[in-house]
Amino acid sequence: MKKEVKKLCFWIPWAGDEVPSYFRFIPDKEKVWDICFIGTEGKYSLRKVVLEILKINYSNSYFGKAPYTEILNYYSKARIVVNYPINNDINARIFEAMSAGALVMTHRIKDNGFEEIFQEGRHLVVFDDILKELKQKIDYYLENKNEREKIAYTGFEYVKNNHTYRYRLKEIFKIIGFELDKFR
Repeated sequence: MKKEVKKLCFWIPWAGDEVPSYFRFIPDKEKVWDICFIGTEGKYSLRKVVLEILKINYSNSYFGKAPYTEILNYYSKARIVVNYPINNDINARIFEAMSAGALVMTHRIKDNGFEEIFQEGRHLVVFDDILKELKQKIDYYLENKNEREKIAYTGFEYVKNNHTYRYRLKEIFKIIGFELDKFR
């Protein structure tokens, strides 16, 4: 956008809610579901296909909707949260699931700042192919609990400390010249 309009521009991406002080990273033995997806299927999207593939292959899963106030609770019970962005967007689901301590597995998001925020394999897992690669990666991370939990925990801490709405608000105020560092 800076190139197009030749003006100073700022990008403020989605974020996650503050993690409540009582909330802790939930270990694998307390997880309920292998896979979780909260949201809509999308009318004209491959997301619908992805969700059908997951439903067929992973019966110990939750697919559906949840009240906004319960999203942390749902995602924290999942080993893996799958994200298929309809518009190649960095959506709220990524931040919400990471702040709940689930391993996020997302379809590759290209050319819109994803690499500026996340490190693939450190904060989350990325897949390109929805037929073979997605299933292979899910199976791998379900079988390799320690590696899955390491990435999930790194993502959890990263979002909790850098990508909350409070953090975004501080960024906005900093841009306009008002420092909020004394407010936590």
